This record gives sequence, structure tokens and C-alpha cells, in this order.
Amino acid sequence: MQVNKRPYGYEEQTMFAIMAQILLIGFGLVNTGWTQTDFFPEETQLKTAFTNTPIEVCGRVVDQNGFPIENCIVCLTCGVATSTRADGTFILSNAIRSNQLLTVTALGFYPEIIPVELYLPTNRLAVELPPIILWPSNGNVIRFLFGGDTAFARRMLDPLERAARNEFPIENPDALISVSNPLPGTLRVVSYVKPFFLYVDYPIINFESVVTLDPSTPHWEKDYVYFTLPGSLPAIKTLNIDYVGLGNNHVYDYLESG
Repeated sequence: MQVNKRPYGYEEQTMFAIMAQILLIGFGLVNTGWTQTDFFPEETQLKTAFTNTPIEVCGRVVDQNGFPIENCIVCLTCGVATSTRADGTFILSNAIRSNQLLTVTALGFYPEIIPVELYLPTNRLAVELPPIILWPSNGNVIRFLFGGDTAFARRMLDPLERAARNEFPIENPDALISVSNPLPGTLRVVSYVKPFFLYVDYPIINFESVVTLDPSTPHWEKDYVYFTLPGSLPAIKTLNIDYVGLGNNHVYDYLESG
């Protein structure tokens, strides 16, 4: 039996034309002249206001006896810098609203680095820091720094934990450290704490991780096991570490083979 198909009517032709137009626009073959619609204008406005509203940081630098130190260089990570007045006070204007490190340096004193919380609501126009104490670098004071629980372990290699405990991590472009080339990512990780280590006399870390390329033997009784790739280790040298401790509860995470 022969069935006569009804020719496409106006509605069908219009629908096909619209679909074709959408496809052409999607592939960039048609220039519509449209502008992108902001579906969250209030949120965009708040973000813009937050970005465009700087914050002020003020404080005072003194020595170990509480006397003010003049002409100290005070600098934030964002690059905003100034020097202290005769009374040791300083004001950093137009700082970016992001958590940063504040570095204070002065001739004859150890540098001091302080984390500063500046990711604050726009109604906070200024942050006043407690007095910053600088210690003389005359040889009478020795500064130690202990970095505990140091590891460049699985979460940095496999943030989504796609690989099992006994498997080698899968390459993830969003990971802090690349599995195939771990050193560049590890250097970026340590760069955030590097100034703290360089400004002391005797830096120490407790390396709380196994170093291996074979994570196939995790400890069966431990919920958390850590391993670091050998390619990450040269980054530790950039911190000028004087002593590395290995006596910790993760040294046996991968049994004898680890």
C-alpha cells in the first residue's frame, strides 16, 4: 500500500529554520550581533564592587624592647609597599582584597613575614595589625623554623582520588603536581612558604611521606597512606633545609617495598 506523505507545512519549515539558525550560531557561522546576557547581574555587580574597593593596612614596627624602628620596608604580596615613619608606624593604601603575606625588612634585623587576612567584606575599609617585632641579626639570636608533616602526596597528584590506594595516580591537568613531570608543580607549591624558610638560620622539616614510584603495597590497616614522587624531592633543596626528620607514623605506609 502506498502512503502519500503530507508535505511539510509552514510550522515544520519554521521549526527547521530556527533549528538550523541555532546550529549555525553555535558553530560561529552566523554573526547575530547579540551580546552575552548576564543572568546574575546582582552577583556581577557585587564582584565588581569587591574588586574595585581597595583596603588599607596599617601597623607599627618595633624592636624586642618595644622601641619603634624607622625606615623599615613594608611590602604586601600584591606589590603595595611603603616605609615606616619615625614612630614605627606605616600605612599601606590601595591593597587588593586577598589574603597575602606582609614582609618587613630593616637593616640590622631579621626580616619578618606575617600572613594578613584581607579577603574581607567591602564595609571593612582598613585592617590594623598588632605591633610587629623585629629581632636584631647580630648573632645573639638564632632562629629555627620547623615545618611539620611535609609531603607532596596523593591529594596534590590526584585531587579527585580517581586512582585506588594501590594504583599509580592518573594524570590530571587540574592537579597541583603533575604525575609525569612533578617538579614544576612542586616548586609552585613550596614557593608559597619559601620566604619563611629563607629568613631563618636553621630550617627543619619532618618529611611525613614515603618516596616511591610503586604504590602497589599500601598498609592494610591504615585509612590514610601517603607517597611522594622522587621527582618532587629537588624542590625541597630550594628551601635550604638543614635537617630532615623521617621518624613519623607514615614512614611504613607502603610496607617494606615502600
